[in-house]
Amino acid sequence: MKTDKIDEQIIREINNYFSYFKNESSWLKLKKYILKSVNSDLRKKFSKRHHNTKKQILNQFEKDIIEYCKINFNVILELKEDEKHSNTKKPIWER
Repeated sequence: MKTDKIDEQIIREINNYFSYFKNESSWLKLKKYILKSVNSDLRKKFSKRHHNTKKQILNQFEKDIIEYCKINFNVILELKEDEKHSNTKKPIWER
């Protein structure tokens, strides 16, 4: 995988994160850590939560970061089912 898609500052923050949290597998925790550490231009590359459900939707940039972590740290980052937005579920107000 090419790391040229991922900015150097983000790679530094990922490396820093895994130097402290070696066995952490939560994508959301890593994402929050990165978002707090980088400038607004880099934060714009990350996806936003779904406007109604407030659940996460992964974009390609985030999938590239997850793949980078898998290759370089042997960690499979996961987004729990209750944190993911699902188009198949009806919103609670429509049930």
